[in-house]
Amino acid sequence: MLEAPWDDDLERLVPRKIMLATWHLHNLIYIRYFYESLGQQPPMWVKNEMERSQGALTDELDREKGQGGRLYKAARELLK
Repeated sequence: MLEAPWDDDLERLVPRKIMLATWHLHNLIYIRYFYESLGQQPPMWVKNEMERSQGALTDELDREKGQGGRLYKAARELLK
């Protein structure tokens, strides 16, 4: 399997739980777009799962920020 040169840096900066939650939400956005591009409303399960996933991701980001996690340490370093 080929790996992008930035994979190691990305895994070092972004906690795995946040990365997986982001990917899941991103996939749901594509599913919603697919339905909307056909002129249909997405099913309720997609809307409900998007809402749940967004809440879970926000909670994880808040927890990460509150604990001074890797993601926020890296951001502070970049701003210096």
